[in-house]
Amino acid sequence: MKFLDNFLSPESFSSDIAVWVIPGLVGLLLLVIVLLLGDDSTSILRKRIKRAQGSGSKAQGLTQQAISIRRKETDSEIAVFDMLIKKFLPRPQLLRNLIARTGLKITLGAYLAICAGVFAVATIGSFFLPLIPTPAAPLIGLVSGLGLPYFIMNFLANRRRNKFIDNFPEAIDLMVRGLK
Repeated sequence: MKFLDNFLSPESFSSDIAVWVIPGLVGLLLLVIVLLLGDDSTSILRKRIKRAQGSGSKAQGLTQQAISIRRKETDSEIAVFDMLIKKFLPRPQLLRNLIARTGLKITLGAYLAICAGVFAVATIGSFFLPLIPTPAAPLIGLVSGLGLPYFIMNFLANRRRNKFIDNFPEAIDLMVRGLK
């Protein structure tokens, strides 16, 4: 309690903390707002059903544009994130492959939101550690935000691959015995 009282007193409130913590909190608040304002999957489903029901008559089918049979690849359910991912992420296919190798059913946008959350928590948390200088806090947050989720994804992918490799000889043996 004494730490909190000292922290909230005006004379101990450092301008360094104000410079780093307040923009971090504002950024976190903006991230939450963007996530809450995103287009949810039920409205997307309703739009698809409406589009499929509307194309039943031949007259409408002739006037509509040709519908592509290829599945549109979306990286995020939030249109703004999807656009930012497609525009600024250098090689998104590598991250998509890593996520697919883990077996998790998350999108690339969700992975990047997790990275942003880890960045925010690590940055804010490192401000309150007495051994870490204040200017180093964003650097620690950046390394944690990019490195920790990537390390965990690699760990999950390797664990899944090793389970497959361990069970593969038994599966082949079972199929051979079934064919005999």
